[in-house]
Amino acid sequence: MSRRHASPAPDEISGVDLVGIDLDGTALNGQRQMTATTRAAISLATHSGVCVIAITGRPVRECRELARLFSLDIDFVGSNGAAVWDARTGAVRRRCGFTSADTYQLVSKLRRCSNEIRLGIVGDDVCALDMGFPEDLARAWHVEPAGCVEEAVIDLQTPDPVQKVVAWHPCGRDHAISLIRQADPSAELSFSGSDFVELTAPGVHKGSALRAVAAENGGCDLGRCAAIGDMPNDIPMLQAAGVSLAMGNAHPSVFAHALYVLPTHDSDGVAAALVAIARGKENGDR
Repeated sequence: MSRRHASPAPDEISGVDLVGIDLDGTALNGQRQMTATTRAAISLATHSGVCVIAITGRPVRECRELARLFSLDIDFVGSNGAAVWDARTGAVRRRCGFTSADTYQLVSKLRRCSNEIRLGIVGDDVCALDMGFPEDLARAWHVEPAGCVEEAVIDLQTPDPVQKVVAWHPCGRDHAISLIRQADPSAELSFSGSDFVELTAPGVHKGSALRAVAAENGGCDLGRCAAIGDMPNDIPMLQAAGVSLAMGNAHPSVFAHALYVLPTHDSDGVAAALVAIARGKENGDR
């Protein structure tokens, strides 16, 4: 597999019909802003007939906020593939995840593995964190860690699934992963730039999300899909896409799964890729 430390030319990636882009560390810069250049590139790609979808670990609530903040009218896939939210209609079209019973069982098993583990649960808007969960996530989610998540699971009065469970352990991420593997080997595990681990239901990850969205968009061939990301939780969608692109600031493990390496998130790498994809689409349609 060839890795190129430069943006691909339009003739190298012609024929892309759909592109999934990660947000943090990818479409958002180091200040967690989407530049005007990137927003213009998204508009250019969509007007060229390319379907652009944000595929992120963020919950739906934060997808709504970002769409409003940056005036985006695209689909968002939140919680690492567990929910699809349409910015045009404001509706969540699809949710998948753990049932309340499965969540309670998973949380109980993790408690038995360690009394030091700290947990959280994620839905569209319902986010609960254990007392003692690291404050950086609590601030980001505007959640006051209180009590334990078992109480929140019991209090859920909805048939909607728990989209994601998050876990943190004072001994580090690798130790948390080991405990989770003991409790539920079937859960999908991922992580991005933080010290906590994210769990989704079996088969739910960014790669399955890309496949599902492609199927919903006229059965788009995965060979005509592109994916852009920077962290290990992006690897499944890079593997699923026919054209895989890593950011120049990506986690070292990501590069092995990318056909191209783009400029960094602080150098509008996503914009460079989207412009090339749009031009390639226009050239291919002539």
